[in-house]
Amino acid sequence: MKYFIRLDNEYSELFSSLWGILAGDTSSFSPGLCNFFMSSFKPPVSPTDVLIHRQPINSLQQADDIAAFTRAFIKALQPTLDYIHLSWEIEVVKEFTYTGLTFSSSNASRLFFKHFESKANLLAR
Repeated sequence: MKYFIRLDNEYSELFSSLWGILAGDTSSFSPGLCNFFMSSFKPPVSPTDVLIHRQPINSLQQADDIAAFTRAFIKALQPTLDYIHLSWEIEVVKEFTYTGLTFSSSNASRLFFKHFESKANLLAR
């Protein structure tokens, strides 16, 4: 399959993609099926969920990627993992960047501190 990029009224040369699908590719069922699945994705709420404006958040989804997290120990993720039927061992990390937002588990009350610190450092330059 050949693709091109359009920006306003300008078009790139045709190119082939050998990896995955491009965002907005309507020739594939994948985006639609992913949207269909995610429309009813509601993992169970837990007392250890991260709170943003008093709203419990235990996962973020971007296309077909899911990031699950908790303010407590790793076993608190089990209900979310059971909900999405994951039986694989997952790696626990102390810091991770997902869709441009850096999460850090060094202090649960400062979950986004590293992210804002790095952005502030960029602005200070």
